[in-house]
Amino acid sequence: MDCVKNALACSRVSTCASRDVWALLGGKITETLDAITLEQLVRMNQEKAEQANSQNI
Repeated sequence: MDCVKNALACSRVSTCASRDVWALLGGKITETLDAITLEQLVRMNQEKAEQANSQNI
């Protein structure tokens, strides 16, 4: 949403609950992505690939 990054994008910013939810959600997404390393992502992918392979046997 444009208004989350730029409060001037909408005249209802001060009264809009949806903007608050989008801002909170954006913050949580950023926190989650910041907490995951590339090494963890690779490991997660390898585990899923191994699970898929074991189910196809």
